[in-house]
Amino acid sequence: MTDPLTWQFWQQWTTAPHPSDVLLSLQHSGQLALLPELAALQETPQDPHWHPEGNVWVHTLHVCNQAADISR
Repeated sequence: MTDPLTWQFWQQWTTAPHPSDVLLSLQHSGQLALLPELAALQETPQDPHWHPEGNVWVHTLHVCNQAADISR
């Protein structure tokens, strides 16, 4: 995994078939802490009535993948 603060990382993320995999690898490697705005999404709840998938982090993972699907 490249450093999330580099252009190469963001190129990888924007061209990945499943961008959520790239974000999850940041989470699992501990590098997500380098991007506190994204890390905070893990602790941001959503109303389960409207978002049964979970917190804003999980929602963002789904949205990124859907955006990639739409762009193809």
